[in-house]
Amino acid sequence: MTDPLNSKELVKMLFAGQRLARIPFIPWVYTHAAKLEQVEVRAMLTDPHRLSMALQRAWRLYKYDAICCPFDPTLEAEICGCEMVWPGPNRPPFIRSQTPAAGPVPLPDPSHLNGQGRMPVVLEAMRRIKTVSGRTAACVVAMAGPLFLAMSLAGDDSPEDFLADQERAGMFLERAGQAAVNFARIYGELEPDILAIVDPLAAGPQAGPREIITAQYHSLGNVARFYNCHPILVTQWTRAGRPEAVWDLNLEGVVLCGRIAPEQIRPLINKGLVVGIEVPVSESDPSGPDFTATLADFFQAAGRRNLFVTTAREVAFDTPPAALHRLVKAIRNTPL
Repeated sequence: MTDPLNSKELVKMLFAGQRLARIPFIPWVYTHAAKLEQVEVRAMLTDPHRLSMALQRAWRLYKYDAICCPFDPTLEAEICGCEMVWPGPNRPPFIRSQTPAAGPVPLPDPSHLNGQGRMPVVLEAMRRIKTVSGRTAACVVAMAGPLFLAMSLAGDDSPEDFLADQERAGMFLERAGQAAVNFARIYGELEPDILAIVDPLAAGPQAGPREIITAQYHSLGNVARFYNCHPILVTQWTRAGRPEAVWDLNLEGVVLCGRIAPEQIRPLINKGLVVGIEVPVSESDPSGPDFTATLADFFQAAGRRNLFVTTAREVAFDTPPAALHRLVKAIRNTPL
C-alpha cells in the first residue's frame, strides 16, 4: 500500500492536472473519528485537543489522502443565528428550522465570527493539525455553501419552498453570500489545501437566482485562491444536472454525489476541473471485479488525472473500521 505520507504531494499533483499513479481517496471522516477514540461526538466537537488528535489518528490508521476539519455545514448556520439541537451525545447537531415569520436572521459582526459557537474549537483544532501533520497530510476545510446557508436562515427545507418568493429568496441569498465570504476568509487564514463548499442543490435545475449564486461563487473562488487553497463544490448530481452549472462558478473542482457515468465527467475534466466521485462505505468487500472495473473506467475517462474518490456523505459514527479499511485497500489496489 502506498505510503500515506505522500498524500500532500499527491493532492498537489491532482490539482496541477498531472498524471496520477493511483486514485487519491479523500473520505469525509469527522464524527467517525470519535468512535475510534472511544469518546462521545459532542465531547470531541467541543474540545480542540480531542478533535485534532482524533482526526490525525484516523488519518494515520486508515491511510487516506487528506484530513477534513470540519465537515459540518451546520457550523456556519449556528454562527448566523440558527438554533442547534443535539439529538444525543454520539450524533452531530442539526438545525432547528427558523420560523420564517420571524424575519431575516441578523448576521453577526464579521470581525467576531470566529469567536462564536463551535467555531473557536474548529479553528484551534485545524491550527494544531496543520502544525503537527500539515507537511505530509493534505488538509480540507468543508463549509456550508450560500444556497444551503440561505435555506437554513430562511427556515425552508425544500428549494420549492425557498424559491416560492423570489424577492425573499434573493434577500436571504445575498445575506448568506456575505456570510460565506467571511467564513471563507477565516478558514483561508489557516491555509488549508482544499476549501470544500458543501451545497447539495447548487448544481440542480432549481438552484435559485442564478446570477446571485454565480457571483457569490466567483467571490468564494477568488478568496480561496488568495489564500492559496483549491476551491471545490460538494453537490448532488441528478439526471437534470448541467455541467455548465458547475464550470461557471469559478471553482477548481466538484464532488458529484449521486449516480454518474464515466462519460459524464469528461466535459468537466476537459474544462480543467478536478472531479470527485462517491463510493459507498459498506460492510461487504468492495474489491470485486465490478467495483475495480468501475473505478478503472472513471480513471481512464479522466485521462489518469483530475479525479479522486470520496464518500457519498460523512462516514457514519458507527461505521465498522474494517469496512473503511477494506475500501481504502480496494481503491489503492485497483488495477489501472
